[in-house]
Amino acid sequence: MGIKEIKKKPQQVDQEIQKVFFKTYYQKAYRTAFMIIKDHGVAEDIVQDSFIKAFRNIQYLKDFEQFGAWFAVIVTNTARNFFRDNRHTFPIDDLEKIIPLVSHVDKDSQSIEDMIIDKETREYVFNMIMKLNEKYRDIFIYRYYWDLSYDTIAEELNLSMGTVKSRLNRGKIFLKKELEKYRKEEREDGLL
Repeated sequence: MGIKEIKKKPQQVDQEIQKVFFKTYYQKAYRTAFMIIKDHGVAEDIVQDSFIKAFRNIQYLKDFEQFGAWFAVIVTNTARNFFRDNRHTFPIDDLEKIIPLVSHVDKDSQSIEDMIIDKETREYVFNMIMKLNEKYRDIFIYRYYWDLSYDTIAEELNLSMGTVKSRLNRGKIFLKKELEKYRKEEREDGLL
């Protein structure tokens, strides 16, 4: 059974349905939690807690086809709450833990040098995304990572469509400026 076979909201979430949801949403949920928390073990715990919350409260979900968007908000809020409550306990960023958001490297078409530069650029962009103000970062992650529509983001965050688009645009402008600065510095250092 796959996610598409579950046509309507189940009255009860049995183990088979839990497995389908877990298989479908675990990776995105984990990456979302990790982007906020930056700790693998804690991110896994947050994902488990988020699935439990979702299964316990599924009866409150109005449109079952929106489960992915609803679940994304649960994961984000659970991670944010954990971060807020445990802010002082977080380790220093470890670049080896970062899961890139931008694009995957095509190892067959790039030299070793190009792959290293691409990896460094993706790490830089990821760090810049994480430096965005929370209200911009969340929309950026929902739109480009979870592939949620503007309508869905606006509905889930109780914002107008214009606010969603405006925040997304401001986030893009910030990232573009920062990436241009980064590339300029790299060219000046002779690395690009």
